[in-house]
Amino acid sequence: MPFKAKNLKGTRDYSPSEVAKRNYMKNTIRHCFELFGFQPIETPSFEAIEFLEGLYGDEAETLIFKILNSGEKVKKANVEAFQKGDIPSFISSISDKALRYDLTVPLSRYVAQHQNEINFPFKRYQIQTVWRADRPQYGRLQEFVQCDADIIGRKSVLNEIDMLLLMDLIFDKLKLKNLTIKINHRQILEAFISAIGASNQFNPIVIELDKLEKIGLDKVISLLRDLGLNDTQLHDIKQFIAHPDGLENFAKQSTDAFQAYEELQSIKSQFEDLSSNDLNIKIEPTLVRGLNYYTGMILEVVSHENPSIGSLAAGGRYDNLTAKFGLQNVSGMGISLGFERIQILLEKQKEFPENIFNKIKVMFLNFGTPYINKAVGLTYELRLKGIKVEVYPNHVKLSKQLTYANSIGVENVVFHGPDEEKNRIFLVKDMISGKQKSMGYNELLDYFISIQ
Repeated sequence: MPFKAKNLKGTRDYSPSEVAKRNYMKNTIRHCFELFGFQPIETPSFEAIEFLEGLYGDEAETLIFKILNSGEKVKKANVEAFQKGDIPSFISSISDKALRYDLTVPLSRYVAQHQNEINFPFKRYQIQTVWRADRPQYGRLQEFVQCDADIIGRKSVLNEIDMLLLMDLIFDKLKLKNLTIKINHRQILEAFISAIGASNQFNPIVIELDKLEKIGLDKVISLLRDLGLNDTQLHDIKQFIAHPDGLENFAKQSTDAFQAYEELQSIKSQFEDLSSNDLNIKIEPTLVRGLNYYTGMILEVVSHENPSIGSLAAGGRYDNLTAKFGLQNVSGMGISLGFERIQILLEKQKEFPENIFNKIKVMFLNFGTPYINKAVGLTYELRLKGIKVEVYPNHVKLSKQLTYANSIGVENVVFHGPDEEKNRIFLVKDMISGKQKSMGYNELLDYFISIQ
């Protein structure tokens, strides 16, 4: 019995027209990255589990796709741990590799490994697939593309401003409208959580706060209560969330928090002065970004009209992420664009160019041997000139060949059968206007070169 053809959960196929749209997006984003001086790298689709663990946070690490060992390594499975119910130890014994969860940690491994071959500050971009064993949702599959740009090895507020301007340019080139950049600073969050007497639970608390927009305040408060926070602490958190306009007064109570607040104000002001587009920016004290490795400014880009899509881009400052790989005191600033979510918004706002599909310029109709031989020779010459050409592979009814040409959007078809051979001509039909014209061999070449 044949298998039912279907995608695995959390994955999808892309048709030729969709791939054309995605290529348009990638080319636009890549062009903007390179205008800002970023250079491309690529890293493997999987890394050693030990490289990925301990950097994202406990909850995020449950979403890492682990790869089962094979061959002789399977014999090392810790069956005793499994029998005792020690699942983490059992999993560690049968898997030492995992699909990459993001592009930032592999970048840190790359920088540490190749530190003597690269120049600092190191500006790299990466457009590759990542995997997360998360519940598939609107705008997020288990396999998806991220587009990252990072500056490693130079700690400067100019990097933050540069990244904001880079996103500004990308969204302008893609013609996306009504977007807002939300920014915050981890030092402000640390100061607040310390002020309520819960600094020893910083990471668990911010992981729950990061869920605010997804599940609402009441559920977040319930989860924080489960962490052991008392009524006074929960009240303070509610007030902090409900009155973001009081951020400046709170920040003044802590030297580190006030310095971070002034940094955010400076970044916001400079971005507004330099930006030439309508990308709004605001300081959002409840913005968290739940990954453990962030240490400074954090950011997120959202759509006013379609907030359910989720963040279109996110990122922030991370200090010393390379320390896990033995390279100390190297700071980084990076952004990551949510490729699939941007695609959804482009579809909704109808901003994909009309001529995006990779159409065939010319198709030679097949009149059988020997007529097709001349067509094949011409096809090769035209392709050398950069013209997209196809030859219909079989000698079948012309109506069938023309139907096929229409179905794939061929712009011109060329007739060369007995009558054309006798008169030493080619007959070209414009499939859009329906007009036809006759021409010789050299004239045919010149014609298609002139209209490409």
